Amino acid sequence: MSRRRFRKLLPLVTTLVLILPLLLALAAPVSAATVTVCPAGPPTCDYATITLAVAGETYPVIINVYPDTYNESVNLYKASGWDITLRGLNASGTVTVDGSGTPAFYTSSQHSGNITIEGFTVKSTSSHGIHVHVNSDVVIRDVIANGTGSSGVRVQGASGNVTVEDCTANDNDEDGFDLDDIDGNLTVTRCTANNNGYENFDIYIIGGNVTITNSTANRSQSDEGFLIDDIAGNVEITGCTANDNDEDGIYVNIAGDLLITNCTANGNGESGFDPERVEGTVTIKACIARDNDSGVDLDALEDADALLVNGNIICGNECGVGLWSDITDLNLEGNWWGCDGGPEAAGCDPICQRDSIPADSTPWIDTVTASAPASVIVGEPAIVSFQFSGGPPAVYLGEGPGDLHGDPTFIVTTDNGTVTGGFINAPHGVMEVTLVPQTEGTATVTVVGPCGLDEQIVLGVQAAAADFVPEPGSVMLLASGLMGLAGYAGLRMRKR
Repeated sequence: MSRRRFRKLLPLVTTLVLILPLLLALAAPVSAATVTVCPAGPPTCDYATITLAVAGETYPVIINVYPDTYNESVNLYKASGWDITLRGLNASGTVTVDGSGTPAFYTSSQHSGNITIEGFTVKSTSSHGIHVHVNSDVVIRDVIANGTGSSGVRVQGASGNVTVEDCTANDNDEDGFDLDDIDGNLTVTRCTANNNGYENFDIYIIGGNVTITNSTANRSQSDEGFLIDDIAGNVEITGCTANDNDEDGIYVNIAGDLLITNCTANGNGESGFDPERVEGTVTIKACIARDNDSGVDLDALEDADALLVNGNIICGNECGVGLWSDITDLNLEGNWWGCDGGPEAAGCDPICQRDSIPADSTPWIDTVTASAPASVIVGEPAIVSFQFSGGPPAVYLGEGPGDLHGDPTFIVTTDNGTVTGGFINAPHGVMEVTLVPQTEGTATVTVVGPCGLDEQIVLGVQAAAADFVPEPGSVMLLASGLMGLAGYAGLRMRKR
């Protein structure tokens, strides 16, 4: 390169050298600062209130809050956006934020960053415990929101994904969890919402998929346990309980597929399971619907691709299944209807319908087969099995059935020793229980399930084999014989 050309490029090179660090700094991700809050304030910790921490920090920020009661209503909105994480430290529930007549945590406008709230007890006398409006993702974890004047937790208008985990919202004046107008996916895991004034879970207008796992929604005072309405994607509900609600246990109105497995919906004022409108495939399996007005209410499902209700316990309802519209692709096989005779028999749950399209409920569960070893031994565990089946062709109750994180479906007892078990825990409707008999003779193992689904088996019990304790003389004889054998072996070896 000539000197003249180098001199022309020199100012450009100098400029690049000066601005390159700035460009790299702008391109690098901004790490979150971490600050602390405690009532003593500085110098013990960074701030004396959560509000001061939110207002005083440049985002993104992680705010760790030490245990105490903070009487404040914290506005999480920042015009600059950024992400914010609030964590209550130490044991769950020991950090309380009391907003009095306003929410404990809220956004005065739609916040444009992610928000995470975890490890708090939130209170409000006349408003929501939490009320956030976020233009991104929301995570609410390990939060207790009981007895508020409105809904325990309300997430409204999130454009990202919403995750709610390990939270409790009981005894609130309105909803337990009010989760609506969310563009992304919604995930609810291990949450409890009982005894709320309106819906225990009010899930409305979700643009993505909804997944609810191991959650409980009992005793809504005026509405549903789970109201899942106007969902654009698929809905999957697993291991949940919705008992004794004023209206439906689980109500669903969605455009995608619906899968409900291992759920329990008992004692509800209307339906246990009410898929009001589903445009995809409806699958309800290994569930319990007992003592409702209608166990499973299939209404306005003419547009559904298929309806599969299999391997469930449906009993004690005024209508086991309600068919209130022209449904053609319906499979109701492999259910227990409350008696051996199936849904047409006296004492069983009926299939109630307005039209004449036959419901495919044959075969149903009508047989319990018990099996065990020929004999068992005192003090030693033995497997006793019960199979719940019907056919032909063979059909079986689903594994569980019902909520696997709740009480066992079957009560198992014995008159000799101890027995453990209570869920169908093997394929093909087999429940395996473990018996440890205590005395010689016989042991009766009895299984009692919902609506007469009972069986028992009697086993012979042998005494335990006595430990071998040789007499002293026999020990000497054995020792002498072994020594003689060793001498003979040595003699043979020497001869070789």
